[in-house]
Order: sequence, then C-alpha cells, then structure tokens
Amino acid sequence: MFQSMKKLVDYYIRNYDPAMKHGEEGVKQCGYKAYVGGDYEQGSNQQLDYCMNRGLKPSDVFADIGCGSLRLGRKLIPYLEEGNYIGIDREKLLIDLAIEHEVDPGLMQQKKPHFIITDCFDFAQLPKKPTFCVAFSLFTHLAPSDIKLCLKNLRPYVETGAVFYTTFGDAPIPIPQIYQSHSHRLFVYTHSQMRKFGEEAGFEGSFVGSFIGEKDAPNQHRVFKYVAV
Repeated sequence: MFQSMKKLVDYYIRNYDPAMKHGEEGVKQCGYKAYVGGDYEQGSNQQLDYCMNRGLKPSDVFADIGCGSLRLGRKLIPYLEEGNYIGIDREKLLIDLAIEHEVDPGLMQQKKPHFIITDCFDFAQLPKKPTFCVAFSLFTHLAPSDIKLCLKNLRPYVETGAVFYTTFGDAPIPIPQIYQSHSHRLFVYTHSQMRKFGEEAGFEGSFVGSFIGEKDAPNQHRVFKYVAV
C-alpha cells in the first residue's frame, strides 16, 4: 500500500512542472525534433512501418492528428496520393520548420498535403473524410476532457468503418488526472477508460498491444484502435 501511494505521489510530482516548455516557447527552447521526443529518425520509420503493417494504402485519406514536426508526415507525403495527407496540430511553428527542413518543395507542390492548425480539434476544416487516422504520442499528453473532445469532434467527419490508431499511457487501475493537457506531461489510462472514451463519441475501441514490441516497450507505447460505428 505504501509503495503504491509513493508511486502515485511520484507520478504527480513529475507531472507538476515538466522541464520542457509547452507550445511555441518549447519549440524554440529545444528544437522541432527534440520537442516531439525520442529518436526522430527511428520514430519516423517505426510509425511508417506500423501504418503499412495495418494495411495503409496510397488511396487512403490519412489524418495525422498531432502531426507535430512531421515525423510520420515526411514519410507519408510521398507515399499517399495527391491531397491525401492531412496533418493536424496546434503548433504552427513545428509544422513550418518541418516543411522547411524535412520535405522537398517539389514534393509539396506535387502531393499537395493539407495542414490544419487548431487548438480545439476543429475537424470541420478537413478537406476530405479520412479513412485512416492516427494520433501517435498525443493521447499520452492529453487530459480526459481533451481526449473526449478529440473523439467527439472527429466522429462526424469520418465515414463509418474508418480506423483510428492512438498510442496511450497504460495504467493497471484508474489514476485521477488532476492536470491540464501538456505536450510534456504523461497521462495514463486503463483499457476500460480508453474504451469508454470511444463509446461516448461513436467509436468502438479495442486494445491491440504494444507499438514497438512487447519486450522493451514502455507503458506509454501501447496502442488502442477505434473504429467509427
């Protein structure tokens, strides 16, 4: 009991004041690659492989929710058909820097990716209805109210049967979340909580395992799949 309480207190202390700043100030503090965390190049390949292994086709309309500095987008823009990559994020500077440094200008003209800047999951701006959506390393940084908002706002703009894969922080029991969403805070949820988030918004949810393999994956690299119903 004491050890469990200590872990809970440690969790709240770590989340209280993250070392990295939030928003544009944080991007300027650590750079567009470090801001999204992890190994940028390795993350690009892992995310691409994950999508390809789940049947992503060039004809799919792809919504990259929380696209950040295009860790995945830089790989998918050349793969998808013209206009089928849609990157969505609240940080315009992250996207601008990634376009400048990571995507060939000719490719931008040829493939015509679409970008949406929103801090409230305004999916009404979507130019097409996505068939394949992801939110990698997004729900791990969102409080429950923002996860619910994301799912609720997305549902009217996807067809029935559209898939949505999201990584999340996996918790064995419900942990009261007392902080607001932050790009460098870690939020954790049970499978039941994740499932309920989807049900309330019109998605059927299921736990599908670890993002990068069961052996070495930390708990924030678990994956939940939502299907629009």
